[in-house]
Amino acid sequence: MVPYNTPVFTSDYASRLYAFVEYKRLEGYKYNGEIKELQRLDRCFLVHNITPADHPDEDVYRWLGKRSSESDRTFSTRNSVYRQFYSYLLSQEDDVLPAPPNAREKLQGSGFVPYIFTHEEMRRIFDAADSMETKNASFKRCAPLLLRLLYGTGLRINEALSLTVGDVSIRQKVLLIREAKNDNSRLVPMSQSLSERMEDYLSMYGYPEEEPVFQHDDQKPFHKNTAYEWFRLALWKAGIPHRGRGKGPRLHDVRHTFAVHSLQAAVEAGTDPNAFLPLLCTYLGHRRLSATERYLRLTTEVYPSVIKGMDRIMCGIIPEVESYEG
Repeated sequence: MVPYNTPVFTSDYASRLYAFVEYKRLEGYKYNGEIKELQRLDRCFLVHNITPADHPDEDVYRWLGKRSSESDRTFSTRNSVYRQFYSYLLSQEDDVLPAPPNAREKLQGSGFVPYIFTHEEMRRIFDAADSMETKNASFKRCAPLLLRLLYGTGLRINEALSLTVGDVSIRQKVLLIREAKNDNSRLVPMSQSLSERMEDYLSMYGYPEEEPVFQHDDQKPFHKNTAYEWFRLALWKAGIPHRGRGKGPRLHDVRHTFAVHSLQAAVEAGTDPNAFLPLLCTYLGHRRLSATERYLRLTTEVYPSVIKGMDRIMCGIIPEVESYEG
């Protein structure tokens, strides 16, 4: 078996680059040859002081440009790796890089399409986690709550696994998300049923406030790879097929499903989606409303009945104009 190359990244994009390589390898790709180009990109970020908060297009485009001494193959590989990284960031709701020249529309139109679970599929996933026959004590202890937490709050998996007991307020039914993407700490409310399940869990295991909510028997927190493995087990038990390498369903799709189901419920309750989207944006920890707006399209695609609900809400806002002929 060909061993994996171990990348080293040092720019402000390092955590994103590591996550991208891990994502590609979890999908079954070796992703060894591409490491060199990613490390060169990382050096470009470092030398030109390109950060997620300040990413001037001209410096990135200069790096992507054709060198006079390089082959067409090297040029193509460099741009291909950049497009893959850019597309991955978009799929993670992370718009922190300039789009490849003339490629934003193409990438957004043909990139990864989230898998939106139905309400019935989510119930089957929960039932599978509850009834899984396994000798893995960690799965039995943590998976049922973790999967419900991801669906009930829309947290990113890293946010959920970073929770400590002290971040959970049962009395206020609120979670404090400290280690959020873009350093965007926020408060996330829990439903009554989720709060009660969290209270039962914490009461049963009695972890001190400084310890992680989800932990191994040796008190070490879980790595997200473990959560991915649990999720795939629950999918298999629930009879939901995985569509193949790079196609999902992914664990991150539970977050997408939360957003779509929340928007569906809001519209069906008579809430103006234009008023609800900024609230959902803040709840999810998005930096830009554009990252949240795509859920409106996904919701109408998965639940066409929502369009009728939107029509009822929006009718009358713009009055009909009588047509006069003459």
